[in-house]
Amino acid sequence: GNTIYGNYAGFANLPALEWATAAASAGQSRITNNTVQTKTQTTYTGSVFTFSCTSGGSNNCDGLIISGNRLIVNGTTGSNGIVLTDTSTSFASALIDGNSISGAYTGISIGAGVTNTQIGQGNVISGATTAPIANAGTTPLVNYMGGMTYAQANALGTPANGSQFYVSNATAGACGTAGTGAFMRFLNGTSTCY
Repeated sequence: GNTIYGNYAGFANLPALEWATAAASAGQSRITNNTVQTKTQTTYTGSVFTFSCTSGGSNNCDGLIISGNRLIVNGTTGSNGIVLTDTSTSFASALIDGNSISGAYTGISIGAGVTNTQIGQGNVISGATTAPIANAGTTPLVNYMGGMTYAQANALGTPANGSQFYVSNATAGACGTAGTGAFMRFLNGTSTCY
């Protein structure tokens, strides 16, 4: 339940909260109910919340929960709301849900090596110029109803079966890009639009 306001000009790229761990027992951590607002006089090019798992080992970073946070970003190119990164192959099963992220170029970014992240439909992401959600990880479960373009949806790779999101320019059936909007879902490794 912290409130963090402002990033001064000399620190425009630093995260408001950075969680980097090599600890063997960092799993099951929870980051909840925080409010972060970057200073409006400074354009922000960093990541507001950064979570890094830096040491291998069984279940080191599993089960991180990021929920109920409000991130207000005066962002510019390269700014992110929430970022998960992994250099250890032991960051799995994070849950990101119920967060409000506004003004970041990318709302939620999942890095390579992060596996089985669940992005819930309770996230509200507004003003994301690059993408509401970016994924370089493995099999995220994405249930996001806030809308993204067809190109942004394809950039997610192959989300886990059961993923579903609204695509603002998709067409029902074949998921083409000439439509006025449809829901895209993944079943048996294949996307369909309806």
